[in-house]
Amino acid sequence: MLCAAVLVAPVAGTAEEISNVPRIFRQRCQRGQRLLRGQRFDEAVREFQAAYEIKKAPRVLLQLGEALGRSGQIEQALWTYDRYLRHQPGLQARQKKSVEAAMLRAVRSTLARDKDRRGAPGPTPAAAQTGASFAPATRPSAPPRTSAR
Repeated sequence: MLCAAVLVAPVAGTAEEISNVPRIFRQRCQRGQRLLRGQRFDEAVREFQAAYEIKKAPRVLLQLGEALGRSGQIEQALWTYDRYLRHQPGLQARQKKSVEAAMLRAVRSTLARDKDRRGAPGPTPAAAQTGASFAPATRPSAPPRTSAR
């Protein structure tokens, strides 16, 4: 009789805990979004990670990717966006472009923030040893010409 009671006991938690899963998931996602809007990126990352642990919803990966990127964790952000794309094989080209645009925004945001923290770019250690200086690349005024053969 004791064995039967052990076998029928829910593994994931009590019935009350299980019924609260959607509410807790939603709360974590909403809190993560508020933190993201408030530019509290590291905290937003933790909320979205917790939400994803509760429910493996692919849309949470998008939000997590944005929070990771904006917190400066570019490699993790790109990996998370890539994971989203792998879990969504039926995405339309327009939706994929939207995810790719989010990836670029995350990278640009981090690069801009890092540049602001460091100030104007200076010579790299290798360039300083050779006497070369670092200058940002300028945008060409016209696209490069290709020869038609």
